[in-house]
Amino acid sequence: MMCPSCKLENPLSAMMCDCGYRFVPGSEISNGGLTAHAVPLQVDPGSLYLRSIAASVDSIRKMILFWIVASIAAGVVWGLIVVYQGAKQQEIMKTLQDREPERPRR
Repeated sequence: MMCPSCKLENPLSAMMCDCGYRFVPGSEISNGGLTAHAVPLQVDPGSLYLRSIAASVDSIRKMILFWIVASIAAGVVWGLIVVYQGAKQQEIMKTLQDREPERPRR
């Protein structure tokens, strides 16, 4: 069948032309005496709904997994910073104790 927009020849089963023109389901397209009826897609609306729910659940699972991994990584980084600061503080205290002269006892 010929596209009414770009005049390109398409197979009778085509739902869309290469130029982007969408053939309207159930409409008649004349092609040099031959008439083709574009056939609508046979899709079960229930299956689309279930696939939509499954995709949403999958997205939610991925988000939860991301937040769990991100929380664990943040906890590890925070723990390393605390340990480093504690070690640094001990080093500073030891340095100060070594420099401080002993005070005479009374």
